Amino acid sequence: MSTNYEAVTVIGVVLKESDLYYDKNVRGCLCTLTQTGANFCSECGRPIWVTKKTPITIYDPSQSTLDGTEVCPINNVLGEFIGVGLFRKGDVNLITFAEITPDFLERLKNTIRAMLLPLGLWSENMFGVHTLLHIY
Repeated sequence: MSTNYEAVTVIGVVLKESDLYYDKNVRGCLCTLTQTGANFCSECGRPIWVTKKTPITIYDPSQSTLDGTEVCPINNVLGEFIGVGLFRKGDVNLITFAEITPDFLERLKNTIRAMLLPLGLWSENMFGVHTLLHIY
């Protein structure tokens, strides 16, 4: 048995994974309905309507991006980090400390704010530098 460690530093905003999805009512069966007001289909017995977790319009779970910005999953307890990953294992284009200027931080903050504000997900208090250690 072995243990692996990986430090991840992210400049951005912390969101819960549930913030990236909404519940959508969709048909639970594809039968032609002749009855109204029922909860279950009389032909197949399935629920007529089911609730499906659907990603918000700018979130692409297959690419792990939110409007083109990387979503860096940290763990299920803290949620998802939205922002720019720094010094992450496997990254090709690492950002160095020299590139983190006040101007860089302001531009990044404005970009993330413009993306999240219309969705009601922006929080001034949650923007910052977040460093966590993965143990797996």
